[in-house]
Amino acid sequence: MRILFMDTYFPGLFRFLAPYAVEKLGHDEKNEIIFLSEYKRRDYSLPNVRHISIRYPKISNIYPAVEQSTLSAVRQINAFAHAMQELKDSGFYPDIIVATEPCSAEIQSIFPNSCNIVYFDLYYNNFVDDILISHGKLPDQQKKSQHLRNAFQLSSMMACHNAIVPSLLQKESFPSIFHDKISVLPMGVDATFLNAEPNVMLEQIRPELVPLLDCSELITWSSRNPNEYAAFSTVCQAIPQILEARPQSQVVLVTHNVQLAMENPDCAVLLEIAQGRVHLFGKFTWNEHCMLLSKSAAHIYMSAKPHLPTSLIEAMCCGALVVASDTRSVREIVERDVNGFLVDFFSHSSIADAVIRVLELNPEEKTQMRKAAQDIAVKNYAAQSLIPQHYEQMLHYYITMEAYPQNNKKQL
Repeated sequence: MRILFMDTYFPGLFRFLAPYAVEKLGHDEKNEIIFLSEYKRRDYSLPNVRHISIRYPKISNIYPAVEQSTLSAVRQINAFAHAMQELKDSGFYPDIIVATEPCSAEIQSIFPNSCNIVYFDLYYNNFVDDILISHGKLPDQQKKSQHLRNAFQLSSMMACHNAIVPSLLQKESFPSIFHDKISVLPMGVDATFLNAEPNVMLEQIRPELVPLLDCSELITWSSRNPNEYAAFSTVCQAIPQILEARPQSQVVLVTHNVQLAMENPDCAVLLEIAQGRVHLFGKFTWNEHCMLLSKSAAHIYMSAKPHLPTSLIEAMCCGALVVASDTRSVREIVERDVNGFLVDFFSHSSIADAVIRVLELNPEEKTQMRKAAQDIAVKNYAAQSLIPQHYEQMLHYYITMEAYPQNNKKQL
């Protein structure tokens, strides 16, 4: 069997699925797996997988934003199409192509007899716009860019044999005519790693973090970007009320962009008035992050985006007691007062009251809620159980697709 993976990044979305396919097929030298990507992690390699890098000239920023994003998308599609054509010319005809939407538009034209499975993210429309914090007031330029992106998505959606999205909300964003073609199946998180005791010695943790892990009322918040979609300003406004009510508490804020966080006026005020009790950190190692979440007495998670909140699931796997935003994507995972607390995304007092309530719970209540969070995260979102389902679904569509010539099907 020949499988072609395509994603902007290697291993990207397929960091679990590609190794699983290798494990299942790598024993037979007749099988061949190729991965096309634009970017590659320098520290990552995958035995028995041939990786090919995609290169194309980037669009200059002299163009307006809408034109720049559209031209970039066209060049990316063309680059992947060119790479596929070169593979075809060399004699490589994949039985199955597994791709993410940005690089999938030309699959059918080049490999019409391959089983074509595409992973989608979100179809932007008024339904999505109303979910976002813009409340239907996205800038016109951003709307135009999203609508143009939709055109590429529709092309891929019409051509693929199976479309996969990670959440029900994301499926509902697409036109209903495509719903029968779309499967809801998240890739999942590495629950085995996240659900285990953090395997790290204290000397491996940055020194300034070590004393905070002993705090019995450690409050945490983390997000890749400290922006409005993560309610960063609102969280910063909530923290003084928490610190006043709980004199023993300490707060750790983690973000990939510390400079942007410090430039936020609410964060700047908070760091000034709560010196010694609020700590701002940059990117953590996975072990540090897992240890922080496992020691957290209350983890604040806020998201206004209509995507599956993977980082929330990771926190729950680590045993964090979450105070999360009462937003549609979060409600697919968190059940109010059962495996977490839900709060008004826009209300700093709602966040503060919930965190204080969490800190006031007795030990038995805290343990019960932590366990409920871990159980639901592991049961529904563990990659260890989800990835075999992705693989079996991939084989199912390969076997049953009507367009595939019967005499070319191989014995599985």
